[in-house]
Amino acid sequence: MVEFAVRTLVTAEDWASERETALTEELDAHLRAHRPRAGRIEEETRLARSVELVGQRRRVEGHLRLQSRAVKAQAAQFEEWAEAFEGKAAKQVAKLRAYDVHLGAALSSKAIDIRQREAEALRQRIEREMAAQLVELRAQVAASCRKIKDINAAFAAAELRTFEEGGHYSSENVAMYRSALQAIDDHMEGAEQAQLEKLRALQASQLGAADEAMAWLAGLLPSFHEDMALLEALDALMEAARRKARTELGKNTQACVTVNAELDRLESMLAAAVSQMHKSATQAPAPAAPTPPAGPTTPSGSRGPS
Repeated sequence: MVEFAVRTLVTAEDWASERETALTEELDAHLRAHRPRAGRIEEETRLARSVELVGQRRRVEGHLRLQSRAVKAQAAQFEEWAEAFEGKAAKQVAKLRAYDVHLGAALSSKAIDIRQREAEALRQRIEREMAAQLVELRAQVAASCRKIKDINAAFAAAELRTFEEGGHYSSENVAMYRSALQAIDDHMEGAEQAQLEKLRALQASQLGAADEAMAWLAGLLPSFHEDMALLEALDALMEAARRKARTELGKNTQACVTVNAELDRLESMLAAAVSQMHKSATQAPAPAAPTPPAGPTTPSGSRGPS
């Protein structure tokens, strides 16, 4: 969007400048056609000089337009660099802030300590990477600004020469045009300083955000350690209970085996006793038949009523 606006503005300025030049030339032609005729030599000399001055002005104005376009392009390029720098740093800070998820997934106090060290290492890496990127961006900004100033210097050395220096520019015009070029150079000096200051501000802002994320994580660590200590204590109690249960279960299993063995022995003794009783019952003699009761006897020895 910024590049489109810059291109639109530059195109409009070029069109306006071209229209102004064409209309000015047309006006000059009409004025020359209606002015009183001077001497032929004087008029020809004046015309040649006028054409030369117009050409000088066109060359200088064309250079200034190109430089104005270059200044705007440099500013747009810097905004892209700054945006990329800030976006990359913001992603790293967001990654640092997301370490609370890793803390929540830790399964022991040692794992929490490991995550804490990883977060601290990430914080240091963010600072190192931002410092390296800042050095690179400073070099790019300085090179882009110096390029515009070098082009101005080359144009001034090749074009803006007075008659004494073997050129065709008057001293007044040279001073005026050099003043315009110097204004561009001064603008680039100020733009370079402002851009470097903006980069430093972005670095300080992102490092501050990283420090805030670390402080936030440090504030979460006590609660995570407390919760993990409770969970580890519960795990230790559960493990002790499991060991005791296994021990008691082993004892109960042994007692169960002993009880079952005693029951089996008693059952076998009972079975043997029952078998012995059955054998004794089958070997005993049968009981005798009962005798009738005795009655009175007769003299003959027979029993009967008297």
